[in-house]
Amino acid sequence: FFRRNISVLIVTERFHYYFRYRLRGVKRVVFYAPPLHSKFYSEFLNFIHINEDGDSISNTMYTNRDALTLERVVGTQHARNMIKPSAMNSYTFTFENE
Repeated sequence: FFRRNISVLIVTERFHYYFRYRLRGVKRVVFYAPPLHSKFYSEFLNFIHINEDGDSISNTMYTNRDALTLERVVGTQHARNMIKPSAMNSYTFTFENE
């Protein structure tokens, strides 16, 4: 990623649990489900390289069956609101890089 030779890398939670590589130059992180360990969510988001172009992004796909893992990441009340049948189709979280 850092040298721009690799455009896609698929990493599993199990791989990250055992090896904890520090990935540099990541522009996009996609979770096919919320991670079982909530700490992994923030670790992967910290890999994202923030640049002036604004093309850095993270997406998390979830269903109502992911309620418990989603709760670990965003908290109980936010998870309840996100799982509701009348809930919005997408949510946007913003953060500032310190």
